Amino acid sequence: MFSVHINGIRGKDKQTRPNGPNPLLFVGVTYSKDGKTGTLWEKVGTEWVKYTEIGGSADFDAGGVADRFRGNGYNLANFYKEYDWVADDGYDNFADWTG
Repeated sequence: MFSVHINGIRGKDKQTRPNGPNPLLFVGVTYSKDGKTGTLWEKVGTEWVKYTEIGGSADFDAGGVADRFRGNGYNLANFYKEYDWVADDGYDNFADWTG
C-alpha cells in the first residue's frame, strides 16, 4: 500500500492543482498493550471513529506486534510511503514503488 499525489499532472485545462492531504493520514490502527490485537480507526471530521466496515479489529499470531507499537496508535502514513507522480518521476519509477 502507498499513496500517490497526481495533482501535478496537467489536466485538459493545462492546469495543475495543489496536492491534497495524504489519505493514509485519515486511517489508523491502535494496538493493545499486550500486542495481540489491533483496532482500525478512521478520521471523520476531527474525530477518530472505530472502523467497522470490515470488523474493525484483528488478532495477531503468536508474539503479536513489536514491543515499540504496543499500547499505541498510528495513522497508516507512519507505515506506508507517499509519492508525488511528478516530483518522484512516477512514469519511470512506478515499478520500483510497487516493489
